[in-house]
Amino acid sequence: MQRLLVALLAAFDAAIAAAVGLVVLLAPLTLLWTLSFGVTADWGALWPLTGSLWQFGHGVPLSIDVSTEVLRATGIAPDAAAFTLSVTPLAFLVFTLLFAARSGARAARAGAWLLGTLSGSLAFAAIATGVALTSHLAAVETPVAEGILLPTAVYLVGAACGAVRIAWEDGDGGVLDRIHDVVDSWGDWGPVPSAAVRGAAFAVVGVTAVSAVAVAVLVAARGGEMVALFQAARVDALGAGVITLGHLAYLPTIIVWAASWLAGPGFAVGVGTAVSPAGTQL
Repeated sequence: MQRLLVALLAAFDAAIAAAVGLVVLLAPLTLLWTLSFGVTADWGALWPLTGSLWQFGHGVPLSIDVSTEVLRATGIAPDAAAFTLSVTPLAFLVFTLLFAARSGARAARAGAWLLGTLSGSLAFAAIATGVALTSHLAAVETPVAEGILLPTAVYLVGAACGAVRIAWEDGDGGVLDRIHDVVDSWGDWGPVPSAAVRGAAFAVVGVTAVSAVAVAVLVAARGGEMVALFQAARVDALGAGVITLGHLAYLPTIIVWAASWLAGPGFAVGVGTAVSPAGTQL
């Protein structure tokens, strides 16, 4: 009975994680739809757009094909009508990863880490499948297989990491304990794997913290240029709000870019672009 309860709670955790991510997108989009289009809005496109953006937030690329009417109205060059967006706003992915880790840790403390991890991942996969199969827009195409596999993989990795961390420390009475016994039999080398993982985690946290501080310093130092870009966009209050929400979703991505720049390789934002300490080509 306890194992069944753990499985059900893990599946419930996965459903909450997916629901929160979808609601965070659906709520501002509903407000945007209402303020922009009123009662004559095409409400049928709201859910597909929400689902597509949710998949995009979990690493699924978006293939966009701008219609001829939009090209004429905006003056966009025809050769720019079709393109792919693959720079993921990591805020959604990080949320799912952390929520899954919390769920996996709870299952490990209940003594059924593997069952909890698999149950939660299967529930998340079912939700991701439903989203992938119902999120079809004329101008935006997302690969169905990637739309199912990538969000599920994010949740599975998070849940497994959280569960294994707790089960490794507290014991699970199963395969991890046997592996732990083998590692302990190495003598002085026994603590090395745990210390290596712990050191790698500290290094990642340290690099992330330094990168976040660097981004904060740049925002403070070059805030005037950012305000000028906002003004150059000539958007109204609603547009400024939407852009700001997009910035917040991309903040973890920007921190990763900062880490890459500080480390030396830099990053790219499109074909033939490079941003690194050695130079910038956009």
